Amino acid sequence: MGKLVELKRCFDVSEAYAVKGYLASNGIHANVYDENTATTLWHYMVALGGVRVYVAHEDLEEARKLLETIPKTDLSTRPWLPNDWRRWSLFVVFVIFSLPVPLLLFELVKLLWLGISTY
Repeated sequence: MGKLVELKRCFDVSEAYAVKGYLASNGIHANVYDENTATTLWHYMVALGGVRVYVAHEDLEEARKLLETIPKTDLSTRPWLPNDWRRWSLFVVFVIFSLPVPLLLFELVKLLWLGISTY
């Protein structure tokens, strides 16, 4: 195995290991670097440039061609995206009723109009 060169930078460890597994299934050995940093300092990953995947210099072109064959995902076809009014309305109701605003308004009404304080 020759000199290692960077093939791809991934945003998280799972994507890097998916790339490594895909390359390994096609006979190309790959290494993942900065995985420990990604798991312990996850909030710095954008600033640090992500998790890096390295391959041997002689396998670089073949690895790039393999990665180009992976179809891109269209996020609009994902089933978990809320695409109708019922899902949005459930979300809005959940947000409104999970906030303590009604309780605070009730305490404010008791204090201002009734002169009752619970504190």
